Amino acid sequence: MIGLLRALLFVALTLCGGAAARAHESLPLVVTVTERTEHGYTLETRLPGNVPPSQAPQLQLDGPCEGVAASRIVRCLDRPAALLLRWHSGTPASAILVRSAFQNGQSASMTAPAGSTRIALPETETAWGVLRRYFGIGVDHILFGFDHLLFLLCLVLIAGEWRRTAITVTGFTLGHAVTICLATLGNVRVNGGAVEAVIALSIAFLAAELVRGRKNGLTFRYPALVATGFGLLHGLGFAGALSEIGIAQTQVALSLAGFNFGVEAGQLLFVAAVLGLVAASRTYASPAWQARSDRLRATMLLAIGVLAAYWFVERGVGILA
Repeated sequence: MIGLLRALLFVALTLCGGAAARAHESLPLVVTVTERTEHGYTLETRLPGNVPPSQAPQLQLDGPCEGVAASRIVRCLDRPAALLLRWHSGTPASAILVRSAFQNGQSASMTAPAGSTRIALPETETAWGVLRRYFGIGVDHILFGFDHLLFLLCLVLIAGEWRRTAITVTGFTLGHAVTICLATLGNVRVNGGAVEAVIALSIAFLAAELVRGRKNGLTFRYPALVATGFGLLHGLGFAGALSEIGIAQTQVALSLAGFNFGVEAGQLLFVAAVLGLVAASRTYASPAWQARSDRLRATMLLAIGVLAAYWFVERGVGILA
């Protein structure tokens, strides 16, 4: 039984490894509609890193429009009501973020499910709409950011009980909220590749601390302090993802607030799930299983450490490439 569980754990971490090396590429597909001249529009697509160029949609504006090949401008008799997307080589799993800007100063952004074929272009951008959209982006980003999730898992194992876990995760949240805001507003500039490499190193560090199990060390005695410090680092990674997406220029504060709240909500869901599984295993697991849990835990931590070290090397090589 324990051998089967180890095998399943290895497969799961291997699958996570393929995705987590691109953790910050689990971003929405971004389409920008810009009115360059009176009734003349340009359409631009930015694909996340995990979507191949062959899966880029063909874009068209809904209305009496025609393209001008030389200038790549689409001319419409009236303001277009919607964006049309045609998928020729499969539909990527990424959500779609559409940003529009018009010559009269109006701008808006909206999100749509993956594979959408028609997305309405609203004339105005509401505060609630911005908050809701960026909240959803924040939730998606943390729940598909496998490196951040492994870091959180290590934090939960170090904190141990509910109260210490709540304080520790709050420290992590405060840390990354600060650097998300500073970096997104341009007050802090760092090399994104270097940040991603050091984030991987932070996971390896926590895994090593758990393996050593030195309860009198700084990490175990003051996990909230350690989490806050690493939160500053992880916030730079979140900010890099947010900069790729772009923020709503008319509602900068709400964009940042929505994204931060979304990340926090995703964290709480993950932490609650981990603590629930731990509590269930202690309550319902057989004595034989509990006796073997230490070996399984050691195997899991070793796998996390090796995986994080691999990400660190891979991302470090990516900086030099």
